[in-house]
Amino acid sequence: MGQDWAPTSDEEKSLKDAITALQTSIVSVAKTGDQADAGSRFVLNSKDFYDVRAYIMSGKELPSADYEFDSRFGGNSFGDIVNFDNEIYSLTRKTMVEVGTTCQEYYNNQLSRLINALSPAIQYAENTTENLYRAEQINLKHQFGILLQDKYKSRADQDGEFNEAREAGLMTCEMVKEDASNKKREIDDIRATLISLKSKTQAFQPDVQKVIKQFKAGPAENSSNDQAAKRPYLDRLDAKYNTKLSETKKQLEGVRIKSSDLNTKPGMAVGLAQWPGLGWIPLDIARTDSLKSAYNELEGVINEGERENNERTRLATNVSMLIEQSSDIDGKLSNLITALGKLSDFFGTQVTCVQKIDSYLNRVSGNPDSASNRRDFVLNGLTKTADLLQELKKTAEEFQRNATGEVQMRRW
Repeated sequence: MGQDWAPTSDEEKSLKDAITALQTSIVSVAKTGDQADAGSRFVLNSKDFYDVRAYIMSGKELPSADYEFDSRFGGNSFGDIVNFDNEIYSLTRKTMVEVGTTCQEYYNNQLSRLINALSPAIQYAENTTENLYRAEQINLKHQFGILLQDKYKSRADQDGEFNEAREAGLMTCEMVKEDASNKKREIDDIRATLISLKSKTQAFQPDVQKVIKQFKAGPAENSSNDQAAKRPYLDRLDAKYNTKLSETKKQLEGVRIKSSDLNTKPGMAVGLAQWPGLGWIPLDIARTDSLKSAYNELEGVINEGERENNERTRLATNVSMLIEQSSDIDGKLSNLITALGKLSDFFGTQVTCVQKIDSYLNRVSGNPDSASNRRDFVLNGLTKTADLLQELKKTAEEFQRNATGEVQMRRW
């Protein structure tokens, strides 16, 4: 019956719009299983989140200074490539140090904040459920249950109970507004760190693309007239390793998480696993047992290569990892920044809606007969909002279990 309420005054239309928007804003960031095959998914629970985390964790392992690169690899790492490409050493060093420095800085100062970006949503959902619905005698639904009673026809009918309910309602609105505003600021701050990371990453993408062309995509640009020298350099560094790496990536395809998995498989356990030559990779934990032999074989080829030509194989694994992790990193960062923007907008909408409810409470004077359905609409709407907040909390907590997940491959 409450859904039939058709307010006529601007104040009451604003109240109805506010309660409706409280609900739709929650649905915009927390899709539940009954919503169009969306699975059970929090707005940050995306492949982009796991890939960005993997990029940071992988990139931080690269040298962060020229002397570190020189110490780790040295001139012999490039074999005879330096004879016909006099820029490859400086290009590779410059690029690795750019990525390593940027990722180490973000890992040390910001990654934990990004991983915990879901916490404000969980806390807000819990706090606001209490304030709207559960907290005994002081929740907003309780106050509206008093204020919208039929006996209050006009301002003259207001009594002590009415005034106490209005004051309590205003106090509750203030708490919810403050909480949502604080949570929005938290998310905006985290989003700003990602925007800065994206800017820094974009600055060295031309160098990354040159490395990809020289080592993987080809044809390599150099001074040699020999067509064999134009082949991508990874094969020249360690052909056996490069072949095994390609085989391993094919074996990984069935276990690496996909965006469709997160949409259609609610509750899927995701974990990052560190692979030599690839860095950290997001995997479906339930299917990682099938990768045991692939991991051991790849590690065996690398160990053999390091025994035979230590520096060249070491360089090859680091370059291939840089290339793997750099794949569409700009797009992944952009998508994650957009997702954080949606979460920020959610908190902003919550503030705006509660401000409208606050404004209504300040002006409510009576309950004319024409508003007979108003009480049902408001009380049912606050109950529905609280239910949706619990769904938000549930989907965020499901994501929380995966956000820091790791698979220790070497324990196999």
